[in-house]
Amino acid sequence: MSVTGTPVTAAAGSITAAAILAIVNSWLERSETSIDDELQEVLADMSKRDNFIKASTTITASDSTASTDAPSLMKEPIALYISAGNFLTKITYDEYMEFIEDQSSIPESEPQEYALVDTTFYWKDVPDTDYTVVIDYYKYHADSTTVEFPVRFRSTIEYGVAAAVASKYEMDKQYVKYNALYENEIYKHSLNIVRDPKMVKYNDI
Repeated sequence: MSVTGTPVTAAAGSITAAAILAIVNSWLERSETSIDDELQEVLADMSKRDNFIKASTTITASDSTASTDAPSLMKEPIALYISAGNFLTKITYDEYMEFIEDQSSIPESEPQEYALVDTTFYWKDVPDTDYTVVIDYYKYHADSTTVEFPVRFRSTIEYGVAAAVASKYEMDKQYVKYNALYENEIYKHSLNIVRDPKMVKYNDI
């Protein structure tokens, strides 16, 4: 049931809260000392909008254990493979349950397929030993001011925080301006996402 390893996010660069604070103060002609709340709000909002943040980690498919918890903050998996290089195919939970119900005893071997329900992976077959499973996935941003987005999102974050600060102080014209810029940046980033092919069975398509 364990999740091991440290998630590795695509190059995050050096977007810092201090730098964002300075530019937002300059734009809005304010002297804020912290934009932490607004920054966290914007980072959370951006990560919910689309699959902007990728990560990779390992989880353990444990001996004789049918399921494993997904990494925290995972939105959806991109690919799972045993560390030796065998990719796992995604099946539906109904297919998984049909497989279980058809067996007089549950077979144990190296997993070849998986079903995902909420935040739990179910293995088919049940592991006959411990297997290290590499998982590439899209994730939500952590509840932190340490920016996980790549540097190409710098302007998007700055516009979003400027809009949030302007809203806080009822600076209506500035809010309309920076919120429009923020939404336009989100739209452009969504258009530029390269959608990863999913490992699915033919009858799920």
